[in-house]
Amino acid sequence: MSVILTFYSQMGSVGKSTACANIAHEIAVLGEKVLVIDLSDSSTISEILLKEGIESEVIDSSPTYLPYEYVSNTKLILPTDQNNLKIIPNYPGMIDYFNEITHYTIHDLVIHLRKLHSMDFSYILIDTSSGSGNLEVAALCAANYVITPLNVNSKNITTGLTKILKKISDAQKECNSELRLLGFFLNFYHNDFKWEEATVQMIQDFAHDKSVVFNHKIDLNMDIPRAYFSHKTLRRYFLHSAAIDQYRDLTQEILDKIHAPEKAG
Repeated sequence: MSVILTFYSQMGSVGKSTACANIAHEIAVLGEKVLVIDLSDSSTISEILLKEGIESEVIDSSPTYLPYEYVSNTKLILPTDQNNLKIIPNYPGMIDYFNEITHYTIHDLVIHLRKLHSMDFSYILIDTSSGSGNLEVAALCAANYVITPLNVNSKNITTGLTKILKKISDAQKECNSELRLLGFFLNFYHNDFKWEEATVQMIQDFAHDKSVVFNHKIDLNMDIPRAYFSHKTLRRYFLHSAAIDQYRDLTQEILDKIHAPEKAG
């Protein structure tokens, strides 16, 4: 069975889609089969990951099936330039449709997302929009784990944390009692040990959990926006970069945390 990871945030400009793309790439480099589902209204991750030369008509054509069936339609599992990594990309009409649907259709979307559990992927990563719309709710209801990047330079970090933790708690109560917050990681970080220490402590206090912040963080590094604006992951754009090393180490920590209960048992 696949492990489903939802990348979720209530705040914009935290680097969520970029992180999801690069972490997916790093997992694939380890030899694991990975599927990314783009449920974000920006379609950023589709632009980063879709294999060059894939015809846009595949995404833009009007579907003959209901949008919630879109996410489990195997014809739209498309290749990327990385072995073992595939994507179900966004298409333009999907987000607007889901902003108007009923709770019943959210339930259907969850069912279709969970159908992907049985497919031949070790990990399924879901990229969501920054907010609490129907797609975000469904992605939380379907997931095993939630991962959230935090832009530590944001002035609204405490407000964002409160909203994120409440949304996860609501999902656990209403639709997914097994959902687990895997952790927060510090993104766009600049090296200041005292600030890092204070930020980590503040997040731990909010979550009432000492282990909720990943040890590895992503520093402020100009290689990240260079790759982003070229619609590539870091590994596809650079041969060597400190940012690649940081994403590699963060990815390994994520996988270790997922599988820690198995190793303990």
